[in-house]
Amino acid sequence: MAKKPSDPAVHVRMYRVGLGDCFLVTLDGASPFHMLIDCGMWEGSAAAKARMKQCVADIAKVTGGRLDILVVTHEHWDHVSGFSTGQGRDFFDRATIGRLLVAWTEDPGNDDARAIRNSTAALRMSLTRALRAAEQTGLRGLADEQVLHINGVGKNLGTGAVLGASPSDSFDWIKSRCNASPTTEVIYAAPGKSVAIPGARIHVLGPPQRLAALRKNDGGAAGRTSGESYFDADSPDALAEALDNGVTEALLFAASGRMHRPSAYKGRWPFTHGDGGADLATARRTDPFLSAIHARHREEAWRSIDRDWAASVSSIALRLDRFTNNTSLALAIELEHSGRVLLFPADAQFGNWSSWNDVVFPEHPDLTASDLLRRTVLYKVGHHGSHNATLRRRGIDLMTSPDLVAMIPVDEAFARSQPPNGWNMPYPALLQDLRTRTRGRILRADTGAPPPSSVDAAVRRRFSRAVKVTPACVKYSL
Repeated sequence: MAKKPSDPAVHVRMYRVGLGDCFLVTLDGASPFHMLIDCGMWEGSAAAKARMKQCVADIAKVTGGRLDILVVTHEHWDHVSGFSTGQGRDFFDRATIGRLLVAWTEDPGNDDARAIRNSTAALRMSLTRALRAAEQTGLRGLADEQVLHINGVGKNLGTGAVLGASPSDSFDWIKSRCNASPTTEVIYAAPGKSVAIPGARIHVLGPPQRLAALRKNDGGAAGRTSGESYFDADSPDALAEALDNGVTEALLFAASGRMHRPSAYKGRWPFTHGDGGADLATARRTDPFLSAIHARHREEAWRSIDRDWAASVSSIALRLDRFTNNTSLALAIELEHSGRVLLFPADAQFGNWSSWNDVVFPEHPDLTASDLLRRTVLYKVGHHGSHNATLRRRGIDLMTSPDLVAMIPVDEAFARSQPPNGWNMPYPALLQDLRTRTRGRILRADTGAPPPSSVDAAVRRRFSRAVKVTPACVKYSL
């Protein structure tokens, strides 16, 4: 009797870069097949460059300097910093890269993709101008500097020091390097694309090609009432205001102009510099009425309107951040013989996830996203375990395989230490749900393997044999 064909052994290494994504998927065979998905970490993580260099050195050792596929999911620093000078660029400059897989949003020949890139680039420039203007007038802390930096916006306003290379610089470098190589194929992948690799297929689920879906960052009230969202306070996020609407650009332009070109705003602002009037700080000191009111209501200074325009800077920066997350290249790796699936959604948020049911795979017309989720045995948890990067009903509820294992690229201590109130990563409700669905089989970049006592006894021994934790990575073998 002929031997039944089987899948190649699969090894998934989650590199311990801190708060960032860097995954190496290896399919064993006569010649091991290596697929690297992202390489980045948050600026400010402990010993950032040294840690990244350690991880890249391990990648070089495992792969021998050859990457059959390099996947770059989206333009955020915690996914692309490894391509920058001082982190991992030397390795990627020397490495042999067979194929580069990026989202359709990076395709220079796609009009919609070009419009999106131009709009987000313009928004970054507007935010940068407003922040620089604010800094010159003494305003600080208008937005989370980590969120600004991960999106390539502005300077470190606390020190005035430039925060290294931008994510767009690093992403552009790796794209240019691969485009210039005669031995590298560059693939701009849209939903429905399938890429054959030895013993498996890569199916592209997102990002969606509808702008409305790209803008949808959370489920809003409908997501809460339907049980789709894990967050108990979601609110609709109209990114259209930031990308399409002139109001945002006008607001930032006005803010910058108010600081730098006061004569253009003469008579239009109650508190401006130069001939247009007195600035509010001076008016408080010199005008008896304002001085008395200010003294009487000092404890309610938060009601002051002089910084009101600046509140929108933080909001817009967060919208830009979430929009870029939603452009994530979301992949399902389907093993050819068993049909088992490894799900890598990067930082895909609500609109990206919710579009998957509409995806049609021309080469596999009977395949659906629901079917892929049902067969998922490894879930790379989206966006470090945040509340809006894993859907419930159209996501994790469909992951019904008894072999489900979750890998979370998180550094909880670092996330929760971020000002002003910390980042809730991993989100407690999501983490608890994952524990139940995986029977305790959760691997994390910060803590490694879970304590044996937290894993269901029926799967504990097999799971422990499949896991290896080193200082550089957490390895799981299927």
